[in-house]
Amino acid sequence: MGTPFTVTVDRRDADLAVITVAGELDALSAPALTSTIAAEIHDGRIRLILDAARIQFCDSQGLWVLIQAMRKTAAAGGSFRLAAPAPGLRRLLTVTHVADAFPIDTDVVASLDAESRPPEQP
Repeated sequence: MGTPFTVTVDRRDADLAVITVAGELDALSAPALTSTIAAEIHDGRIRLILDAARIQFCDSQGLWVLIQAMRKTAAAGGSFRLAAPAPGLRRLLTVTHVADAFPIDTDVVASLDAESRPPEQP
């Protein structure tokens, strides 16, 4: 049996939050993460960092939650980053080409650093 699924939120700024997920991100747990992400966006935190270091397993429902998070934050004028995805999740993101959809950082500190820089101009 794996780690129980947990979601915690660290609100860093009026528009920035770090969401930490542990356990298996699957059809049973995906709704909890979806609700958390929706609540953060609703409350104005449109820049989200998902600390994925302790995700032990991710299925298609979990992957869909990540894609939707990226879409919803972008639609609100924000951003979505993954920090330190566990090896299994990183492999899934690479094989499905979802890794190309949003930034993936080595750890939360790197994600926070990236979010603190001004956006690049085209």
